[in-house]
Amino acid sequence: MAVLSVAGVRQRVQDRITTVLGGQGWRHSRFVPDLFGQDTDQINPRVFAVQVGSTDPVGDRQRIQVGTVVRTQLIVRFAWRLRADNQLTDYDTALDAEEDVIAAVMSTDNTNLHIELDTIPQRTVFDDGSLFLGEIQFLTQHRLPLT
Repeated sequence: MAVLSVAGVRQRVQDRITTVLGGQGWRHSRFVPDLFGQDTDQINPRVFAVQVGSTDPVGDRQRIQVGTVVRTQLIVRFAWRLRADNQLTDYDTALDAEEDVIAAVMSTDNTNLHIELDTIPQRTVFDDGSLFLGEIQFLTQHRLPLT
């Protein structure tokens, strides 16, 4: 297994979602992933962000020349519009979109990378009922460079 940086993992997943779902109008957010969803003026429907969570070594073997195997948490957040006159239908469509995002992430090139679905910790509807914000967490395993 060759080395793959944490940024490389994040970018690979972001690029895959864009490739698979871009034809359906999906695009990645221009804002830092940690801020995605905090300001409704910054998000639009079918926009997503790939955030990196923790990175933890797997096992105790760490060699500077070849790196070390780690688990890195990825968090994908996305927004979906809910129309006032058809919120339940749009909510169900947002849940279907969630499955599309999962499928896109799981189809990411697995060269030097292993991805698992971890959890879907929350699904939020904004107070005004206009946007659904989904969050999906994945665990990845890759070799982190130590040089």
